Amino acid sequence: MPKPTSYPLHCLIEERRAALGLSRSDVIRRMGSRNLSKGVRRLEDIKHGDLSHTAFFHAPLAQALEVEPDVVEEAFQATRDQLSAEWDEAYRAVFSPHLIWVTTPRTRYWARQAALARAYVKMQGFFVPGSSPATFVDQAMRMLPDPPDLPGYGRIEGFVINFSPDEAIRYDLEGRALECLPEAALVGHFTRFS
Repeated sequence: MPKPTSYPLHCLIEERRAALGLSRSDVIRRMGSRNLSKGVRRLEDIKHGDLSHTAFFHAPLAQALEVEPDVVEEAFQATRDQLSAEWDEAYRAVFSPHLIWVTTPRTRYWARQAALARAYVKMQGFFVPGSSPATFVDQAMRMLPDPPDLPGYGRIEGFVINFSPDEAIRYDLEGRALECLPEAALVGHFTRFS
């Protein structure tokens, strides 16, 4: 699916700007921002689906656009939903079966250091292309580091094999299945397994 030209939040902003005869700078001024260039950059980010710096935009944006706060909230949610659907489609398009190591939790400091060092790359392993899913557990056991520890992440307790975006199984270090999961486990998304 090609990337859409507009997200719901961007459409709302542009429609209200046009109706009120406002420039982007006018919108930012009406929001109470003193840094116009930064505010205009945030509007540009929204246009491209980047909502990462908009946590405090909601109420001021509703005021600037002269709409009810619920209208802005609905546009934010519709944009998040669209972004999530795009991400899911892209993930499914490139998915290949792989494993994710399950480790004992370490402090946030160590996890942050590991992330900065790109240690998360070591959190996953890929199977021999074209191999049968029946061999994945054996392949995972051969990939297990010795000692079973990942710097920055902790001691390996087991692994998850992501067979598809909608099917994964968690295993212990002996290769015994412990739990069927409703979706693939993702590196960087904290999941506490029972």
